[in-house]
Amino acid sequence: MGFLIKSRANREKMDEFSLIEKYLRPLAKGCNGAFSLTDDAAAIVPKKGNQFVITKDAIAEGVHFLPGTSPELIAKKLVRTNLSDIAAMGAKAKYYLIAAMLNSKINEEWIKKFAEALAAEQKIFGIHLIGGDTIKTKGPLAFSLTMIGEARSGKALQRSGAKPGDGIYVSGTIGDAALGIKILQGEITVAKAKEKFLIDRYLIPHPQVEIGQKLSGIASSCIDISDGMAADLAHICKVSGVSAIIEKEKIPVSRAAREILANHPELWNSVISGGDDYELLFTVPPKREKMLSKFKKISRIGRVVKKSAKSLKITENGQEIRIKTAGYKHF
Repeated sequence: MGFLIKSRANREKMDEFSLIEKYLRPLAKGCNGAFSLTDDAAAIVPKKGNQFVITKDAIAEGVHFLPGTSPELIAKKLVRTNLSDIAAMGAKAKYYLIAAMLNSKINEEWIKKFAEALAAEQKIFGIHLIGGDTIKTKGPLAFSLTMIGEARSGKALQRSGAKPGDGIYVSGTIGDAALGIKILQGEITVAKAKEKFLIDRYLIPHPQVEIGQKLSGIASSCIDISDGMAADLAHICKVSGVSAIIEKEKIPVSRAAREILANHPELWNSVISGGDDYELLFTVPPKREKMLSKFKKISRIGRVVKKSAKSLKITENGQEIRIKTAGYKHF
């Protein structure tokens, strides 16, 4: 579907195909199967002995990013949320396709900045654009991205492998993004330095791509924390058919978050159930836990306890506690 975009000088207009040629085609450079975005589809094959791992995620204005968010931040969030899914499968990201639903607020300068941010992300993570689509919408901005990675055949991590006795681990710190959006919405205030840290944790995901690849052959199950730690662990419990216990005092939180929680303990609910952490949550059999000594910034927060109950319990000093919400839900 063709459409027109106002140019920077506002004297001429750029159609969809000119936009692709000028700003998107350079992002396919170096990837033979993308055919410089001149064909209807790409043609790629995985490395011998590998399989493709494919995910799709979408973000929309007013839901995943606030109105007025810069094109650079939108590009980063779009790419990195999908990279996090690939990391959770223990795979290495290679290619992506993007669909952009653009409205009348978007001009050529906006597209230029968006494409430049995509180019920067490609350089950081070693990925290439291989296709996609652009359309005009009368509604809010929205983007969909399909990420394609590779893993050794039969070795991709899944949610279904957790067993009783496995330790439960998370990477990084939990709850920063949930507190960051509360700051943006004016619900809480903190010192400027801590404010920037927490807001950045919401705006710019840091997918744990290296940890994800190293977990292949170690973890029995894995998921990225996007909907909230409790909700995402519950997904593992359901698919694996197990129950789990989390010890609240072992949940890793940043200094900035700890300062807020000291004054507002009720926000522990947001830490446990809030989304957008994009850390990894994974289970490891006891015989493999020694293999985690080479990992940095991971924490053991609980254990898988029994088969078939499919429940999640959170304790504090040995006593069960309740949380008000189970995580983010789109519908």
